[in-house]
Amino acid sequence: MKKQLILVLAMSTILFTGCEEDNVNVTSPGSHAVPNISSFYPESGPGGSVVAIFGENFGASIADNQVTFNGMYSEVTQVQPGTLIVRVPMNLSQGDYQINLSTQGQTVTSMTKFKVNNGNPTN
Repeated sequence: MKKQLILVLAMSTILFTGCEEDNVNVTSPGSHAVPNISSFYPESGPGGSVVAIFGENFGASIADNQVTFNGMYSEVTQVQPGTLIVRVPMNLSQGDYQINLSTQGQTVTSMTKFKVNNGNPTN
């Protein structure tokens, strides 16, 4: 009888505290918040350049994030909250390239393109 009373009290507590409204983004088990690329810097540079990608919901570790420039894999060198540091693939020819990020089973593409050139990085 004591066990049943404790169980009823525990369930009641969970139900009442679970009914409070708050502004928390809740995702179902196994799902993740959608990643987002808001910008990157610099916007252009030669192959081998280091680029900072800014956004949200990136993977927590280097291994959790795969970045490509039009399908060519880029080396992710650092992960910080809201920032990924990557190296532009060396073998890209001059031109404009979409940046794609795959993490947590989801892929997003930058709205603007990175411009590969033979000169120094520019804004």
